[in-house]
Amino acid sequence: HANEAPGPRWTAPKKPTSSRGLFNTNMGPLQRQLRLGEYNLLKCAAMFESDFVQVSKQGGILDVHNQVQQVRVAIAATSPGLPVPDVLLLARPVLLPQQLPPNPQHRYRPRARNRKFELTRLLPLCFVKITIHDQEKKQLRFKMVTGRTFYLQLCPPADNQKDNFDLWVKVVHLLRPPSDIHQDKWRQDPWKSEDLAPQATAVSWTLGRSGGRGGILPVQAGSIEPVVMMP
Repeated sequence: HANEAPGPRWTAPKKPTSSRGLFNTNMGPLQRQLRLGEYNLLKCAAMFESDFVQVSKQGGILDVHNQVQQVRVAIAATSPGLPVPDVLLLARPVLLPQQLPPNPQHRYRPRARNRKFELTRLLPLCFVKITIHDQEKKQLRFKMVTGRTFYLQLCPPADNQKDNFDLWVKVVHLLRPPSDIHQDKWRQDPWKSEDLAPQATAVSWTLGRSGGRGGILPVQAGSIEPVVMMP
């Protein structure tokens, strides 16, 4: 379509020591943390990441015990040779006691400068379909291969700079290129393996069973085992 946003152009870093993220963005706090080597598979992965909050299908912000559920969302290229990112990561902030809000009824957690994260989910992007849920509210829809769906809204930047939702829109187009043939295949069988972002299936992971979480795979230290898939 004439008004459709063009796909982003990006080049994976030539060296794993690059200090930049995907799309030539600044390296985010989750990427900096993972470079320390907690998971070998992600130590040199280039990432694009942002803060989101969980919302309902109707667009309302969800909270538990008066706390908005913040999540760090990242897409990553686990190999410099991959033409598109191949992994979705979800992480939650780990707050030190001095970083907790003084009022326990406060709905928003502060975003500390030197944040730490707990990586809670790692999903091959070939098993996730990301779409725009609400452009105006800057909300994304994530649908798993199992059918489970959740919705996230981009958090406003803490430093009053322009947010990067436009890049997330381009991510959607990058992972799901607008092709008539491709769309026809998706209408017939949206989760047929050969129709799922074929460039993003170079690597998958054995993480154990999902524990009844609708296909959201838990991450445990030492549990990531790369499985190389032959073309």
